[in-house]
Amino acid sequence: MGAIQQTIEQSLNISTAITKKQIKTAVIISIVVGTILTLINQGEAFFDAAELNWFKVILTYIVPFCVSLYSSILAKIETK
Repeated sequence: MGAIQQTIEQSLNISTAITKKQIKTAVIISIVVGTILTLINQGEAFFDAAELNWFKVILTYIVPFCVSLYSSILAKIETK
């Protein structure tokens, strides 16, 4: 029960752990990493006649945002 209780307590602390700076940093990382990955994964759509897959492009930006925000939240919670 100790691990479950700790997980629940950490989840409740997330709302107080998110700051504007963390969101701003996550957005910047998402733009940089998402653009690089989009060019790598969808490059043929930009330089050839291939069709752009918008679902993949959106996910390519969302994933680095979520990873960055999640890791900064965990780091902040663990330092408390």
